Amino acid sequence: MILLKRILLSLLIVLLFSSCSTFTNQMEVSEVKEIKISEFENFGSINRDFIKTITDKEDIKNVVKALNSKSKVHGAVDMPEGDFDLLLIFEDSSEEAYHLWIDSSSATVMQPDDTHTIYNISSKNAEKINQALK
Repeated sequence: MILLKRILLSLLIVLLFSSCSTFTNQMEVSEVKEIKISEFENFGSINRDFIKTITDKEDIKNVVKALNSKSKVHGAVDMPEGDFDLLLIFEDSSEEAYHLWIDSSSATVMQPDDTHTIYNISSKNAEKINQALK
């Protein structure tokens, strides 16, 4: 009976941790070292001729929070050429890239390796990205 309780408790703990991990797939602000910006050139790849590097912690925080709050747009997408490419460089030297469309009140991102899916960013967060881009 004690063995059965231990097995059930172990299974419950595994289920708890595995269900929590699905919600932690967001970037941590502290993990991002810098964000490099370039003008958009092609879908599916990042232009590495960077025009700006963001290292200010407040600007990084605002961009990361905006990307973490993005909402997936369902359905087929047919996007014009983007405005910018963003390349997030993490402390461990790994990278995450986005194509960015942005104006004064809205922003949309797409990951270069998934050009069939876009994500909208709220107008409030678009304003914060615009501030970081200046």
